[in-house]
Amino acid sequence: MRGTASFLLELMPVVLGLAFLMAIGLTLTRPAAGRRPRFHLLMLGAVVAWLLLVGQRYVHQLAWRQGLAKLTPERVQRVEVDGHQLGPPERVGDVLQSLREAEWFSVNHGGWARPVPLVVTLSDGAVRRYEVARYTREAGAVIAFVRPGSFGTWHDGYAFSPALPRALSAAGAPLP
Repeated sequence: MRGTASFLLELMPVVLGLAFLMAIGLTLTRPAAGRRPRFHLLMLGAVVAWLLLVGQRYVHQLAWRQGLAKLTPERVQRVEVDGHQLGPPERVGDVLQSLREAEWFSVNHGGWARPVPLVVTLSDGAVRRYEVARYTREAGAVIAFVRPGSFGTWHDGYAFSPALPRALSAAGAPLP
């Protein structure tokens, strides 16, 4: 699923968590005979934990997407795909353009080839790492937002770029 439908699907767990939080908050503020405050507090804790987990994924996905939107040739020093540096500069500009135009994407049973690392080194020395893979169900590529953690990796969502495979092939680094 791509575009607005994907955005709404990704937002749904956060909205549901907020709705549950409001419902529990309302029941705690209303006096009621036979109310079990421990149960409500336990439910409140569970919903807050849910919101923290789901909300942090959504916030990180927004940050990843903002990072993609800011990739311009002036801000980028080097782009590597699967260990191969891209060139010439005008072809790298096409790759950056296809990354900036990436859409929201929700996974539906996989459907992509082997992911490869895409490493973007910015002019200020910062390094951004993405995983990209050719999408096999239609023309385009999936961009995975993956960040290392102390106990493994966090998967913060995905984007879809219809033009990325063509741009990478023209720059000399076709996707597998």
